[in-house]
Amino acid sequence: MNEKKSCLNKANKFIKDIKRKSLGREDFLNMYMLGAYIELYLEGFEVISVKDTETRFSSCYLHIAKDKQEFILSEQVAQAFVSCLRYVEGCQDKLNSTSAKLLMSCFDAESVLRDFISLYESIESFHTKDQVRERLASRVDQFLNDLQQAYEAKLKLRSNAILYAIEKLAFEL
Repeated sequence: MNEKKSCLNKANKFIKDIKRKSLGREDFLNMYMLGAYIELYLEGFEVISVKDTETRFSSCYLHIAKDKQEFILSEQVAQAFVSCLRYVEGCQDKLNSTSAKLLMSCFDAESVLRDFISLYESIESFHTKDQVRERLASRVDQFLNDLQQAYEAKLKLRSNAILYAIEKLAFEL
């Protein structure tokens, strides 16, 4: 029971800290929550801040870092990236630990994040907000398909290696 209370206290402190940092702004709160999810899920990623930088589509940007490299995410990019993380996390929950590790080996978070940022920067200035969302959603779908194909290919390689080892062992007997 003490462990449950301790976890609840930590969660409440975490939420209070995010609310304090958000300065009462809902957009800041949303960005800090997205950043917190990234920080908790991906080892080495750290939320630096949410900055009040108004552009056509965003009123603030999430600044995160990994290995001293800073990434600046619009709200749309942060949402798209977190949706990919949530998908991977959901798949891991359904797999055994070996398969989950195999799935994670197909997923390079930094390159996916760079891809989303690059896509956003290339289309943000001359597309509407809805078009930007559609393009990012399409990229999320492409990521999910690529991840599935990479996972299936690694699974097939692993299965073939196991079959080869069994055949070799059987031949030696």
